[in-house]
Amino acid sequence: HYPLHMILHYDYSLFEEGNEVPAPALKVAYTEDFDLAGLEYNEYDYTEFEPVDEDTPKVHYVLYADETVKKVHLFSISIRCIDDETGEEVIDTTLEDMQQQVDPEHPLSVTAVMYGDMPNLAVGYEDAEGVYHFAFIEISGEDGSLILREF
Repeated sequence: HYPLHMILHYDYSLFEEGNEVPAPALKVAYTEDFDLAGLEYNEYDYTEFEPVDEDTPKVHYVLYADETVKKVHLFSISIRCIDDETGEEVIDTTLEDMQQQVDPEHPLSVTAVMYGDMPNLAVGYEDAEGVYHFAFIEISGEDGSLILREF
């Protein structure tokens, strides 16, 4: 059972100077920057079930890990509203795909469309300690790299 609506509680203090934030177990990179040769990987195409115009630019990326992460879930998301009491974003999530795991030999190749500045893609996964993480998949405004912004 996965929630359809979530209220985001983002802790900005994590990024204050002096705080060390552990690197996420799951990582993201553009497909052209990641060598898939010799690896067994699954592929998921968000646009397969929601066709887009041929001229719409698609993003090709790889989710990978240096250790085994389990319960990998791909979500599409949209902002539903802003909570009047807290001022926090309320998002709709749709579970698109589930993978049993991602590990160094088994990354996940994804094709998707990223719309504007607001994130429309997310990933959830369980790390080696059994902690479930949820992160937006975004393009950095600084250098155009892909980033996971965890909540």
